[in-house]
Amino acid sequence: MRELKDRIAASASFIAMILAVLPILSIIAVTFAEGAWRISLPFLINEPAPPGQGGGIGNAIIGTFMMMVVASALGISIGVLSGIYMAEYSQKAHIFELFTDVMAGVPTIILGLVVYLILVRFIGFSALAGGVALSLIMMPIIARSTEEALKEVPNEVREAAAALGIPKWKAVLHINLRAAEEGIKSGLLLSTARALGEAAPLLFTAFGSQFYSGLNLLQPASSMSLVVYTYGASPWEDW
Repeated sequence: MRELKDRIAASASFIAMILAVLPILSIIAVTFAEGAWRISLPFLINEPAPPGQGGGIGNAIIGTFMMMVVASALGISIGVLSGIYMAEYSQKAHIFELFTDVMAGVPTIILGLVVYLILVRFIGFSALAGGVALSLIMMPIIARSTEEALKEVPNEVREAAAALGIPKWKAVLHINLRAAEEGIKSGLLLSTARALGEAAPLLFTAFGSQFYSGLNLLQPASSMSLVVYTYGASPWEDW
């Protein structure tokens, strides 16, 4: 009887897993079936064209790259340093943990509005403002993952470093961070994937553009997520 219950539970879990994964697999399958044959070199390098005239996403690829460079430079540096502080130095880490959790839960469109009020009003819509908005999405994810990864490092490692007379900052930089490397990398990947998929904050910061910005961070720029949003909201079937 116990073996039967185990099999029923395992079967139910397997069915639940299939039901959870099926929508994602169906989206991937439809995307490849409908779009894979349309991918070509002109599509990847050309600018968008009017409805019915083809075009490409080259400007969106460049815009995404520029904004992610800015977002990664800010988000990774500030996020990792914040995680180190919460795990290794702060005596009131729960206050900073609460702040990062709240920041992670703020709707991304609100983050876009904040950057609009602080930055866009003075320098205009730009890839730089879009990157700053995306960095605010990445920071709390990276900070928390870095903190949790460092907390998994055994205290014996810290005690051994202290016994050898190694300064704490050197122990954190050369020993603890290396021991927590895998967990930190996971946080970096998750935050990057989250930022790449966001369109809402870019509506108020990067704004979007149908043209190449020439790697100018102070000009409006498009992104892959903005292209998906624009085409999804379009009334034309072929644009």
